[in-house]
Amino acid sequence: MPSVASKKRAKKRSKSLSPPPAAAAPPRPPKMALWDSEEEGEEAPAAKKARPAAEPRPADGPSPAAEAAESDSEASAASAAGSAPGSDGEEEEPFSVLATRLFETMIAPTKAADFYRDYFGKKPLLHERSEPAAAEAASTSTSAAPTPPPPNPLAGLLTKADIEEYLSRQSLVYGLDLNVTNVVDGARQTLDLLGPGGATTVVAAAGDVWANFDEGCSVRLLCPHKFSDSVHDLLSTLEQELGCMVGANAYLTPRGGQGFAPHYDDVDVFVLQQEGKKRWRVYEPFRAEEALPRVSSADYDPSKVPKKPYLDVTLKPGDLLYLPRGWVHQAVTAPSDTHSLHLTVSAMQSWAWADLLEHIVPAAVASLGNGPDAEIREGLPRGFLGYMGIQNDNDYLLEEARAEKERGGAAAAGVDKEARRAIKNRTRFRAALKGKLEKVCKEALKLADFGADEMMKRFMSERLPPAFDEEEKTLTNDNPGNGEVCAETLVRIAREGIARIVLEDGKCVLYHCADNNRDHLTEISPMEFEADDAPAIELLLRTAAPHWVKVADLPHPPADDVDDKIEIVKALYEEGIVGIMQPGWISDRVGGKQ
Repeated sequence: MPSVASKKRAKKRSKSLSPPPAAAAPPRPPKMALWDSEEEGEEAPAAKKARPAAEPRPADGPSPAAEAAESDSEASAASAAGSAPGSDGEEEEPFSVLATRLFETMIAPTKAADFYRDYFGKKPLLHERSEPAAAEAASTSTSAAPTPPPPNPLAGLLTKADIEEYLSRQSLVYGLDLNVTNVVDGARQTLDLLGPGGATTVVAAAGDVWANFDEGCSVRLLCPHKFSDSVHDLLSTLEQELGCMVGANAYLTPRGGQGFAPHYDDVDVFVLQQEGKKRWRVYEPFRAEEALPRVSSADYDPSKVPKKPYLDVTLKPGDLLYLPRGWVHQAVTAPSDTHSLHLTVSAMQSWAWADLLEHIVPAAVASLGNGPDAEIREGLPRGFLGYMGIQNDNDYLLEEARAEKERGGAAAAGVDKEARRAIKNRTRFRAALKGKLEKVCKEALKLADFGADEMMKRFMSERLPPAFDEEEKTLTNDNPGNGEVCAETLVRIAREGIARIVLEDGKCVLYHCADNNRDHLTEISPMEFEADDAPAIELLLRTAAPHWVKVADLPHPPADDVDDKIEIVKALYEEGIVGIMQPGWISDRVGGKQ
């Protein structure tokens, strides 16, 4: 991923927004059937003032209604921000609520809170759910047998026919969009074709791919969400729930085939079986240092894998298997079965405490090294290389001297004296180093927000663009009939969490994923605003469905210039970051909160 510092910034007023012609209110289509619910959505807080670069409220935090009730001073802002019901008269739900519901649909019957407490990053989770056909037959059966659990609605996200269509109509490149693999004598072989001189931009010919498939090779789609809107929708929603970049691979394996040798991954995976059946054998991390690894393993020799796995299961359509990073696994399709197709959803790649510390600790050292306290810039002790380093790691000499002395050896006194002198120098050096490290740790704690913002920048660069539903699109720049932005226009972030602000070099810089690509390789272009725009932008980013804020009511101290507020909203609207609604469209819905 390119350095964020090298990426181009788009200034706030570098582009003009041509106001679209006024139009009647757009229709509000119903939400996705998968998320339909009679549960009431939470109320969101309305803040009169905003602090730059503040964290968004976590999904499991205090209810926004309770937050709003804590301070009477926010009453005026509450009157400026309203919520609108959907087309069916029911109030919209926050996207975070919808995301959690979708996640719980995927891992059902386990609840999200139970999953995070008992399984996430700890141990596998297996849910075997009936195939759609079996469930349908059971629902019409008159027998007294217990009804199996309902089929997983995510079982039909991807089909072999879909992959056939992608190969016939799209230009899939070997190594970028797909791999063709096989396991021969326990070792993985990759059959991707290369161009002249080893070029890696060879477009896969459908005939070649299916010929290899018929010969027993597996086909792996490296980015199925580039081609499948349904998979993109799933992953984009899970990024909101999990709070990190979420990717996916799809694995199509012929009967009796095995595409990969035993290995572990550097990502947590959710395996969603789509078609056919596949036997999975899962093993606990072989060594303590392989638990939650930061890099994936090489392939293991199958003969050296333990005979008894932690889990041995055959997944069927609708089944789910969750594996934390570091759990070794291998999967094979039975010779008697048809092909197998599963979707592997991945998360938590390079998203550990270690990754955060890699930002914070060097920054803390640099801060101290350039600060007013000269202690960390003092010269190293003269001659320290004479007693430090592996060559001088002689702490064991003292123990040997003591043992020799107890045996009454003649050389004990000399060795003891020499060892004590070396150990004394080493102990003094370590004590001095400890003092410096304590200062670095104190400074690092002050930089926690800086580290979080650095992680956020990478997340915004790697994550998928939001998969807006039709209702959301009617409110964004996808709909040319939204009308001109004015002081009375209602505005909110197009989707919760798609943008964040930081303060850099005296500017308010906004990072977002609204125009990202689907391949996690976006050259992100932050938007740069003046620092006094930050309160207005932060309130916009914190005002999400089902709530709105009027453009005129955005905070913009000290001048509170309405024209500035309009220009801010125009710039964000043009980039697809906010949605707008004209006040007359919902005047009969929000009870005067406009």
